[in-house]
Amino acid sequence: MYAWGTFRIETEVPRGEGEPIRAEPTTYYFNPLYHASGFAYFVPVAAAFLFLKENRRPRAFLILAPMLLVMGMWRGFAGLMHFSEEMVSVLNPVVMALLAGLCVVWLLGERIGHRHRVVTALLAGGIMLGGCALMLVDISSLEYVQIVFFGVVSAAVIQSGFIVGAFLSRRRFGPVRFLLGFGAGILSAIFVLFFVYYTILIPYSLFSADLFWMLLVVMLVYAAIYWVGVLPFLILFFVSDFWRQRFAAVTGLRPAKARCADVQDA
Repeated sequence: MYAWGTFRIETEVPRGEGEPIRAEPTTYYFNPLYHASGFAYFVPVAAAFLFLKENRRPRAFLILAPMLLVMGMWRGFAGLMHFSEEMVSVLNPVVMALLAGLCVVWLLGERIGHRHRVVTALLAGGIMLGGCALMLVDISSLEYVQIVFFGVVSAAVIQSGFIVGAFLSRRRFGPVRFLLGFGAGILSAIFVLFFVYYTILIPYSLFSADLFWMLLVVMLVYAAIYWVGVLPFLILFFVSDFWRQRFAAVTGLRPAKARCADVQDA
């Protein structure tokens, strides 16, 4: 059932003889955008396909495969961990915003890449922030605005993984080397965030060995979740010649197959 507009709800409790007890009426406003908010994340992705000629080819649509796969993985993970529907509804905008941002970054790879790495990183970061901004359309209450901050932090963690992975692979590229560097970048970013957060909230005198090991396990779990979430995209970049070129343009790396192709062309 779909509805929108202002709704007034009144309740009353009968008490036998006499007038029933009436509660104070409650008014709700249902915005029609609430029903379509989930589609907001697909708008920039669809625009990148429609308005950019380099994406009007079948191989470009392969980027949707990891996006849909991660969406399914997220729902499966939420079910496995017995997340409540409320928690799923709160975290779902973060997942969708990050996926939309990642897709658009790589769909624009030829346009934001082939530049100085700092410039490309700033452009990619701006696109990821734009994906996080879409969360403002999806959240239903100002109480959840802080989840947008979590999305921005998550985008920064993922981008840190790409930056560190590219830096460690700048002399010799290999999928395993990049994946390890990507994981190291994610873990380093999470470590910095946790260190700053708990340094502010917890006095140094309260730190203990047990707390340290607990935080280390939590950081490793968070890093593993981000790493696994981006892994389907990285696999696509490693196995597809089309997407390998986008990957090389954005990261500034030249995978071995690309170098061999240049030698053959020469």
